Amino acid sequence: MAMKTELVSGPQGGEPLHSWQPKLKITLDESRKDEYYRSFKRDGYTVVRSAFDPLSLEIYATYALMMRANNRFGPRDDRQGFNDRYGDTLMESILIHLQPAMEQATGLSLLPTYSFLRIYETGAVLTRHTDRHACEISASLTIGSDAPEPWPLCLESNLQPKSITLEPGDMLMYRGREVPHWREPFGGRYWIQAFFHYVDADGPLSAYKFDGRPCIGILPDSSM
Repeated sequence: MAMKTELVSGPQGGEPLHSWQPKLKITLDESRKDEYYRSFKRDGYTVVRSAFDPLSLEIYATYALMMRANNRFGPRDDRQGFNDRYGDTLMESILIHLQPAMEQATGLSLLPTYSFLRIYETGAVLTRHTDRHACEISASLTIGSDAPEPWPLCLESNLQPKSITLEPGDMLMYRGREVPHWREPFGGRYWIQAFFHYVDADGPLSAYKFDGRPCIGILPDSSM
């Protein structure tokens, strides 16, 4: 695996329960940490292969499909084949545990903003775009799919188009507001993707921490 878990100290006495201080953190493989950092600094993105183990991915995929079967995703009326879930509890948990690895790859101190779980279905097209302020630093993780072939994620880096294949467990870390990205029409049955968003704690967008919520893991009143 390209990442590992490390034991860290838990929350101090008197901290509120919802401070969510993890006892374990996800970190990058020491032998490749500098490689990820150089790539991110040079190109605005880096790819971490096999970031999550197969069993965890199988659990995440089963979870997502069960949630979909129980109508816990919000379909997008404006986009065919999009099923979205903002601030999903499991994804929010990954968001805070993943932060140390994101900081290693980017060389930045980060604040988490929000997570997003999406199931793409037949015909989905992700138009070329850059992300909103709360997505300054992002990660896109492929969880699972039912598709005849890999579905590339396209992006533009240093004025050059790139086509990146992300197998289950592979994760793209990127500057969401600076790196345009898109996907061509999806021809499979489903594709499960998770997104984890952060802002630079020392940058001009730090006020977007938690995406306007009291803390990570708390849903806005309007979200499912």
